Amino acid sequence: MKDEILIDQYLRGNEEAFEMLMARYEKRIFSYVNSMVNNTDDARDITQKTFIKAFRKVSRLKDKAQFRNWLYKIAVNQTRDFFRNRWDEAPVEEHDIPSENPSPERSAINRDLLLKARRCIVSLPLRQREVLILKVFHGMTFPEIAELLGGKPETMRANFHFGMKTLRSRLREGGVGYEM
Repeated sequence: MKDEILIDQYLRGNEEAFEMLMARYEKRIFSYVNSMVNNTDDARDITQKTFIKAFRKVSRLKDKAQFRNWLYKIAVNQTRDFFRNRWDEAPVEEHDIPSENPSPERSAINRDLLLKARRCIVSLPLRQREVLILKVFHGMTFPEIAELLGGKPETMRANFHFGMKTLRSRLREGGVGYEM
């Protein structure tokens, strides 16, 4: 069922319709936020705040077909608020990094590589980190990212390019020979 239909149903009093929207987007929003803050507890809190705000303000949404982008915009703003209110970067939590390889040795190597990569991503400037995560992990286009973050697609492309360049450099400096 399309987002627009679920929003209309919710606005007519069907609260289950909003729960369906939440179920559709909760993992994606949490994934984005967790990639930004690198702390599952903080990511859960920010995700919850995102949906509370969406729940309260969905009646003001003019173009219901843009619900997904609007929801991401709320998540971006909630994440930015989180960083504005914090003085230090959130630590990378090793238990957040999945390992699909059953071999204990391979699992340890994968965990170490992913941990280093996440630390490097967290160390990027905020705008580069936002663009990189939205492009790579959420498959958004540069025009979508530009609309979401406010800016031009060319600027988002440049942020992505410099973020990837910095990420590659830092990974090499950290002894990771993986080429992206």
